[in-house]
Amino acid sequence: YYIYKKTNNVWDFSQKITAFDYEANDIFGIDVKLINDYMFVSTSVNSGAIYVYYFDGSVWSFSQKILPVENSLSLGKIFTDGNSLLVEEYDGISITLKKYQLNGTNWEIQNQLTFGEFGFTINDFCFKNNKIYVLVNLWDSGCNVSEFSEINNQWQTTNTIPINYNDQIYTTIEVQNDKMFLGSTNYELQVTRKFPVMYFKKIANNWNFQNVIYGNGPSGEDDYFGESITTTNDLLVIGAPTEGITQSGKAYVTPLSTLGLNKSENLKVVAYPTPTKNKLFFQNDGINAIQKIEIYSITGKLLSEKQTEFETILLENFSNGIYFARLIFGDATSATLKVVKN
Repeated sequence: YYIYKKTNNVWDFSQKITAFDYEANDIFGIDVKLINDYMFVSTSVNSGAIYVYYFDGSVWSFSQKILPVENSLSLGKIFTDGNSLLVEEYDGISITLKKYQLNGTNWEIQNQLTFGEFGFTINDFCFKNNKIYVLVNLWDSGCNVSEFSEINNQWQTTNTIPINYNDQIYTTIEVQNDKMFLGSTNYELQVTRKFPVMYFKKIANNWNFQNVIYGNGPSGEDDYFGESITTTNDLLVIGAPTEGITQSGKAYVTPLSTLGLNKSENLKVVAYPTPTKNKLFFQNDGINAIQKIEIYSITGKLLSEKQTEFETILLENFSNGIYFARLIFGDATSATLKVVKN
């Protein structure tokens, strides 16, 4: 596993790490997570293991090896949230999620959540906001998401979010604060299509469906948009690994702050010219006039906002690059468009 360090905007090689007891084909580094000065590197050899490393300010040094509690178990995915580590263990029938926290210099188990065989298949997990989100495929009625909260050191169900059932099988979940995204990798009916990503927002402690997000590829082609989804505090990143004529794939990046409540397929506004050197125009064929225009950087930072009745904005004071224009209409809906300044 190779580590690089960014200095003066340049990534330089810093250190190479290998397991002290490495074996051939151990796939060391199949998953890597960070918590402050600790790094967790997993391997899939035998029943799996997690190697813990500590950064002392100059180098990463081995600190601890986490193994399955029983030989019959195998380690799966690892998750981090704040100062907590969540580790998946499974035995072919049941799945257990174990929460670890640092005690002195060792990471120790605090509690766990176990799932048996109860008429559903677990497709994915997410560990955010000190909550566990479990995406399941019910054998007879589609999908749902179960939200578990830690109460008196035990995990209890505090929310269940039903997913409108169709032939799309949702297999990926990502949560960031009050936003939830579901992606898929498969469907039942043999009809090729653009893959949807479902967007939910938490309002008054309830998760409410907002809209469906699609990639920009042609209709009728499997783009697997949403096969992988990740977020930072500011950005949403969605992978579409087979989009394009040569199926070369694409990654979409958009600021979380610009996600509107309207359905993207209903938008009737376009920006032109793009790229632009100075002035940007918006062709609005909708019934609601544009009342406000906000310009965001690619990192999600608000750079400019303008109350306007005119469907144009000047970018002469902006550096060349990619930006996002958020248009707010008279009915309080919004649309977000990518623009390029050169």
